[in-house]
Amino acid sequence: MAGDASLRAAAHHSFRLLSVRRALFFRDFSQVEERIGNGLKAFATAAEVGWPRVEACLRRYEILDAAFFQNSVEHFTRLRERVLAMA
Repeated sequence: MAGDASLRAAAHHSFRLLSVRRALFFRDFSQVEERIGNGLKAFATAAEVGWPRVEACLRRYEILDAAFFQNSVEHFTRLRERVLAMA
């Protein structure tokens, strides 16, 4: 399946949040427990360095739509609605 290949490919990359010292590595990105564990570590790091710095990094990565930074709750509500409409 294409999705499985994407997950395997993602496992070979690291996810960095804010600094090289805090890199999170995935041995097997298809493992939910590993993704949740690394997600919790990323959240703890974000809380530690402060949300303004996290926002600045997210803006710099240019991954999120500009609408996210105007109103994140509304952005994710609309995103959820679009995803559910496709299901």
